[in-house]
Amino acid sequence: MSSKQLMAVGGTAGVSLIAWRTMFPWIEYDLQTMKAGKKVAKRYNDDIINKRTIIDNFEATVKKIPKKTFVILDDRCFSYEYVNDQACRVANIVIQWNLKKEDSVSIFVHNSIEYIWTFLGLQKLGVITTLLNINIRGDPLVNAIQVTDTKAIIVGQGDDLYNAINELRGKLDVPVYFMGNCAEDVQSWDMLMMKSSPADISPTIRSHINIFTSCCYIFTSGTTGCTVVIRKKFSAHHFWEDCRKYKVTLVQYIGELLRYLIALPENPLDGNHNIKYFLGNGLRQDIWTPIQKRFKIPYIMEFFGASEGTALMYNLCNKPGAVGRISPLMNRLDPAPKYLLKYDLTTATPLRNKSGRCIEVRIGEPGLLICGIPPTCKLENGLYKGNMELTEKKIVRNVFNEGDAYFNFGDSLYLDKDYFAYFHDRVGDTFRWKGENVSTTEVANIITVLSFIIDANVYGVKVPGHDGRAGMASLVLKGNEKLTSEKLKEIYHHCEQKLPKYARPIVLRHEKEMRTTGTFKQHKVTLMGEGFDPNVVSDPMFYLSTEAKTYVPLSQTSHLNFLQSKL
Repeated sequence: MSSKQLMAVGGTAGVSLIAWRTMFPWIEYDLQTMKAGKKVAKRYNDDIINKRTIIDNFEATVKKIPKKTFVILDDRCFSYEYVNDQACRVANIVIQWNLKKEDSVSIFVHNSIEYIWTFLGLQKLGVITTLLNINIRGDPLVNAIQVTDTKAIIVGQGDDLYNAINELRGKLDVPVYFMGNCAEDVQSWDMLMMKSSPADISPTIRSHINIFTSCCYIFTSGTTGCTVVIRKKFSAHHFWEDCRKYKVTLVQYIGELLRYLIALPENPLDGNHNIKYFLGNGLRQDIWTPIQKRFKIPYIMEFFGASEGTALMYNLCNKPGAVGRISPLMNRLDPAPKYLLKYDLTTATPLRNKSGRCIEVRIGEPGLLICGIPPTCKLENGLYKGNMELTEKKIVRNVFNEGDAYFNFGDSLYLDKDYFAYFHDRVGDTFRWKGENVSTTEVANIITVLSFIIDANVYGVKVPGHDGRAGMASLVLKGNEKLTSEKLKEIYHHCEQKLPKYARPIVLRHEKEMRTTGTFKQHKVTLMGEGFDPNVVSDPMFYLSTEAKTYVPLSQTSHLNFLQSKL
């Protein structure tokens, strides 16, 4: 081919690309995503080809930079080499237990350096680790231990953890080892660690595992050589102080935590830090821009996924509020394409047309998120510990063609004209009132625009004599302020202006602290059960009065009047 021909081809390609960019402006975002995704895909594919697991990557880093700080905790620096030595001590203890490959070891430990090297030590042997939630107690804790084939439990320091396990000792038939100072009648993990050898373990002992093997059990609701800073417990007041002190460049977040940061009093040092990226999920749209502007965060990279999911999405374009993109071009290239489907609000299942196939939603319309199941996903092994029925409940079959299968995230999202995806609601959290669908997330985002409200937990409650569920909102105010008559009027008028009548909360509940799960997700089930009965709820409550044009106190006296009013 001549140089003129080459130039012609190149010129044509250039014109073609310009034409595409003109006709489809969103393609620019696809090019950005593909460029960044290429690096992620290369690392992932390399791990598959070379059969590298988490522990393989960790040990490679130890060899490469042994003296580099791996973890910082309470001003103490722990090198990769030191953590590896402690992990080897753990492995040399557990290797004597002669566990089978399907067995697991449970760790019940607070945020600590011990948590990290205990986990890594178990990984050196290819032992499945059960990550017990330190907040659960009683029978739920027993069940978590029993359903995971746990053959031993390692308990961290703290009277709370000791008491939680000690009260169950009659129900547990596996050995339990306690860290820290403990009673004479229990087995000391610290003593075993002191006597154990730091000699490394040959990788051949974990030859039965690969990148698809179960690594740990997580009860749902890594780094590559960057030093990690951890705290025993999240503290909004110390967060920025720690970031500046340790010159943190990347913050991994859970969205609800950032609401506590934005509630802090403004400080001249707010934008004084080394942070380049915020990476995480669950950052609500209403505080995205305020967080980024006030604290001068260059990039916020929100991702969307599930621990058991077969794919994930990520927003690499710094687009406020977006959790990723689902463009036609990317879906054609994606081994796990994603779609938003029309679904039945009551059953939370996809709707189907006359041919029995699922129906995609239009731009701007909320839909149930599903994604393909790539060949690398070994579905026959199951997504959950237990029988395959649990896995099957998360699979939607015969979606567009006979025999196809997709993973159901159980969340509704919507797209804008550039195919950016935004979280709408958790399917099941959306409720119907006055024949209309109400998104709890959407209502919460609007209410929390008010400057004196830190957080709003919106949920549907049953009202006698009415179909569906009416909206109720549990509010937490800044500085534990009172919900005064002025604030109640402001909430009323704000909701009147910003929300359709059916979506306005009929009852407000004022709590001092927001109830959250162990992973900082809002707790709705208990609140829904308590409803708005003054005999059950001790917190101040207020109901919407169109006559008074405000929210008025809901007491035992006014409760009946409220139920008889026109809702």
